[in-house]
Amino acid sequence: MRTILRSTIKSNESPEESISELSSRLHIDELTEILTNVLREINKKIVVLVDRLDEGYEPDDIGVGIVDGIVYGTDDLRSRFQEIKAVLFLRDNIFRAIQQFDQDFSRNIEGSVLRLHWDPQELFYLICKRMRSAFNENTESDIKLWNQYTDADLHGKEGFRKCLQLTLYRPRDIVALLNNAFQSAKKRSSNEITNDDLIASSKYISSVRYDDLGKEYSPVFPGITILTNAFTGKASRISVEEARSIVSNVMNRQDLDPQALQHLKLFGSPDEILKALYAVGFLGLLDPSGNFVFCHDGSKQEKFFSEASWLLIHPCYWSALDIKSEALNADDAQEIYDEYEITIASQSKEMRDKKIGRLISELQELELGDDDAHAFEDWCKRVLELVF
Repeated sequence: MRTILRSTIKSNESPEESISELSSRLHIDELTEILTNVLREINKKIVVLVDRLDEGYEPDDIGVGIVDGIVYGTDDLRSRFQEIKAVLFLRDNIFRAIQQFDQDFSRNIEGSVLRLHWDPQELFYLICKRMRSAFNENTESDIKLWNQYTDADLHGKEGFRKCLQLTLYRPRDIVALLNNAFQSAKKRSSNEITNDDLIASSKYISSVRYDDLGKEYSPVFPGITILTNAFTGKASRISVEEARSIVSNVMNRQDLDPQALQHLKLFGSPDEILKALYAVGFLGLLDPSGNFVFCHDGSKQEKFFSEASWLLIHPCYWSALDIKSEALNADDAQEIYDEYEITIASQSKEMRDKKIGRLISELQELELGDDDAHAFEDWCKRVLELVF
């Protein structure tokens, strides 16, 4: 492709001219006609799967433009050729970026999108269906099937939710968790998994997730493994000051790889490094409304970070790093999705209502004159932050 493009793009042309001539120079119409004839002759259906577009993706105009072009190209294949079924998989953060930047999104893309979202019932159905296949079972009731292969502590849907807490509602993780749990049970010559089997399995799953973090970001973020490993054994919820101290200690280490040292120095300060760890989803920020917010699209929310007093290490890394925290309760775990922007609620409705009440009282006590516009504006901002 590089060779072909190099031969079609002329150095004395503007990018706009080159793009306008690409179709004719690449003989797209002739290729389309040839492909149409070939598909008609072989009389077969073709399936094109496009995946892993998040690898190397940057959340900037060029990154979004490249992925958007691939989306349109895939859709063009599907619409031009009846014999071709084209399916493209996108992470939610990339999809949202295209939705934001593509002015024609609703007209050209929105109607062809199928959003994947897994709730406990769907995950339970998925696991039971796999269990029927794995154990050659004919039991129709999902509950009876599940109870047949689990210890009494894990019976019923509540028992299944205990398993989900360890995976944070990720389909691929619940499958891996139970696969390892059943292997552990087999070592005891048993077909029933227990809580101990699940805990041992979750430790393994967490380690795999942590390794994936290093593999994915090390090429563009040298030193990320050393940085994240420095949080081993800490509490899951730490203050910004403590996090700064941890990062500063890593920056001052004498045994750092030169490339990692250079990259960390380029950040300039511990705060910038913490923002980078937030951008890759390792750390969450406590926002003004009392929620821990996680990000996976590489963005840096300056406003949140400047006002945050506490950070939370992402729960999927707790076991791998021996983080000191109890497992999330079911309500919190349900709000965590690895492919989404994440919000873990940590503030009750009553607390929020009290804050709103205090702000209303403050307004009533304000004696606003002609020169007090700034005070009123500040009050309005605080209300908006709390409400939204």
